[in-house]
Amino acid sequence: MKRLGIGFLPTLLLMVVGNVRADAPGPASATPALSQGMRVVVVGPISQRFDPTTRTFVVTIRQAPYTFRTTADSQLIGMDGQPIAAEVLCPGQWVHVDGTVAAAPATIHIIRLQLLGTADQARQSAVYMPRHPDGYVMPVAMAPVAEEV
Repeated sequence: MKRLGIGFLPTLLLMVVGNVRADAPGPASATPALSQGMRVVVVGPISQRFDPTTRTFVVTIRQAPYTFRTTADSQLIGMDGQPIAAEVLCPGQWVHVDGTVAAAPATIHIIRLQLLGTADQARQSAVYMPRHPDGYVMPVAMAPVAEEV
């Protein structure tokens, strides 16, 4: 028998995702601003190389730069499904990131990163959205999942 339980399977919110920005205007805006602690999914190209001193790199989507910070708990996965070091991340490569918004504007702490490869390789991935050719930032909601009992 199945019953609904509280799970932590991310379910993407139904919204126009290409316009969500950390510096979006207040209540008059049609799209919400990203707020501290919000869980997000980001797909886009790396625009600035990984900096080992600050443990950060930058992804720019529609001219908006987002800084990504790695921690000891960040899971970084290569195209082959194997763990990678952040130092291999280079400008031009596309990534799929699950993370949380930090206190600093447009900074996201990485929970999990999947390297998608070049722009052509990213276009072939399941997470690429043709209506957002420059990438996207999408808030994530937590939804109940069915559990076997």
